[in-house]
Amino acid sequence: MNCIGLIGDARRQMMHPSGFDDDNIILARTSPFEPAFKEDGYLDNVLARDVAALRAVPGVRPSP
Repeated sequence: MNCIGLIGDARRQMMHPSGFDDDNIILARTSPFEPAFKEDGYLDNVLARDVAALRAVPGVRPSP
């Protein structure tokens, strides 16, 4: 019975609201591999361009 109680407690904790808009959060992660990413400013420019493209998608809201 103890195992069932522990599982139930864990489930209740997972179902507790986090305070974030969990249904609308994504994480994008990349690993640059081209030598150009080592050049000064190149990574910043690529990131800025990618973020602008994501924000241009209908329904995407910027973080506060």
